[in-house]
Amino acid sequence: SSPHLIAAAAICDPELTMTCPPGLTAIAGADALTHAVEAFTAARRGTDPGLPQQHVFIGKSALTDHFALLAIKLLGRSLE
Repeated sequence: SSPHLIAAAAICDPELTMTCPPGLTAIAGADALTHAVEAFTAARRGTDPGLPQQHVFIGKSALTDHFALLAIKLLGRSLE
């Protein structure tokens, strides 16, 4: 991984998905669920203060656990 791979900005507009075929929407939802589970089961890293400057992935934390569990809950209710 490289810090140069981090986007400066992202456009997250759910309206852009309204015309997608249902199959594509289901696949995207399953992919999002996979990422949420991966985030929750990630390994914790040490407390090295230079870690965020050296690596893109810095491990899990209480904050990432919160959002991963929230995503799993919301996606679980949305996917059929």
